[in-house]
Amino acid sequence: MNKMKSIFFRIGLFMLPVVLLLEAVVMLLTYNITYESNMERCKQNIQNAAETTVKYSQAMDLYSSAAQIQREGEFARYCKMFDVTYIYAVEIDPEDRSATYLVIGFGEDASEEAKKTRYSGVRVTGAVTDAELEAFNKTDGEGIFRHYRNKLDDTLVYYMPVFSYYDSGSLEFIDYDSPLLIGAEISLTGIKRTFQAHFRQIAFLTVALTLVMLIIFGLILYFMVTKPLRRISRRMSSFVTDREKGIEPLAVRGSDELAQMASSFNTMTEEIDRYINDIDTLHREQHTREAELNIARSIQKGLLQPELTDSGTVRLHAYMLPARDVGGDLYDYHVLDDGRVFVTIADVSGKGISAALFMSRAITLLHQDAEKGYSPAEILDGYNKALAENNSRRLFITTFAAVWDPRTSELTYSNAGHNYPYILSDKVTPLTDGHGVAAGLFTNAVFKNAVVKLNKGDTLFLYTDGVNEAENTAGEYYSTERLEEQLSHCLGSDHDEPIDVVLSDLNRFTAGAEQNDDITMLTLRIK
Repeated sequence: MNKMKSIFFRIGLFMLPVVLLLEAVVMLLTYNITYESNMERCKQNIQNAAETTVKYSQAMDLYSSAAQIQREGEFARYCKMFDVTYIYAVEIDPEDRSATYLVIGFGEDASEEAKKTRYSGVRVTGAVTDAELEAFNKTDGEGIFRHYRNKLDDTLVYYMPVFSYYDSGSLEFIDYDSPLLIGAEISLTGIKRTFQAHFRQIAFLTVALTLVMLIIFGLILYFMVTKPLRRISRRMSSFVTDREKGIEPLAVRGSDELAQMASSFNTMTEEIDRYINDIDTLHREQHTREAELNIARSIQKGLLQPELTDSGTVRLHAYMLPARDVGGDLYDYHVLDDGRVFVTIADVSGKGISAALFMSRAITLLHQDAEKGYSPAEILDGYNKALAENNSRRLFITTFAAVWDPRTSELTYSNAGHNYPYILSDKVTPLTDGHGVAAGLFTNAVFKNAVVKLNKGDTLFLYTDGVNEAENTAGEYYSTERLEEQLSHCLGSDHDEPIDVVLSDLNRFTAGAEQNDDITMLTLRIK
């Protein structure tokens, strides 16, 4: 027998386009490395700018009105020299956290708003940050870096203190009553925008290259695999009708996998002919569907977090009871690296395999964005856009996402069309703020954050509509009112778990009725 020649080996000879795709990946990595390098350059620039400004400032009394215009011009020249946005000298009052600008210079990318509000002599009360106070209190003369991010700008700052100035009259250094603070800032927004534009160009080229690769690979598969397989498939399709007349064996050509398949088919037809009558009695579709549902249920369960988790600050308790068919309920929680706790609950419209797949993608998106430190509204925004793209079945998913910070006791949350959660403290309080539309339908949907305090002993209770819309044998709904009544029984108790209380009452209410929707609940209790 001739030695088998692998068809996949021959296909592999045509996989050269993959190298082009790898080149695109290398380019992307190069841009990332370049971006980090630019960030280091920015840090070095503001440090050099601050250190140079400190040396310049030590040569004169910054409180003196003489040569004020000259000092501002010199600060502006340093902005241009070191390519920074602002350089300023401020007097700090740590009592009321106010800052009085003595001198300020503006770079080319300084905003007009800053030029109108930040000028020599202006006093800003309550605006001094912890970082500025830290630099103000340093006695070693060393500076500190700080990175500030908000919705309007992304800023990198370097602070350095100035303790004295040289008095040309007395020819000696005179200490200030309290140190002045030199700050050098650079806006990273424009830098990031440039790199994002480069990334979009790379992404476009990568997609185009991938399409070319897929076309080539598709042609290879068609001529080397698909056509021979079609010949075998046609013979297999006509197997039953031709069985009584006698099956003509397939011609075996060559010695690759397809030739082996044709030979195996010839052997198989002889074996199948003896068992064909028994095979016809099997309900293939029923067995196939049941297997698919079992797999989907296993996948769903594997994506979920454990039902009970205790951390140093919170106790998380979850419960999920899927309906007979696979559905789209999900919950997720995660204790982030900085100690904050992320929780979410969601409900996909519809049932079946498509809803389960939609749910699987949704929980992956939520989890990865939470680990990146995004706010709940930012998580829902990116998550909504990703789900809305190529959503041909028009599925949507109601979602509630929240992050609790143990340092501030603040729960920041955002709601994409989901049932209002409750806070159990001294009363049952629904969280009605931050409510938006369900995710997955509109790429331009807007989501907002809301903030509420969660104190020691408080509990956040999340649920899906499988709870309040559960039906009894008489067709009556469990209702939101009954749910709130059961939650009120848990107030002031350290032992009654809200999920256990609600579930016990729900079982009494629905006794004998068929469950028609997933039942999912999640609690976060502040320890």
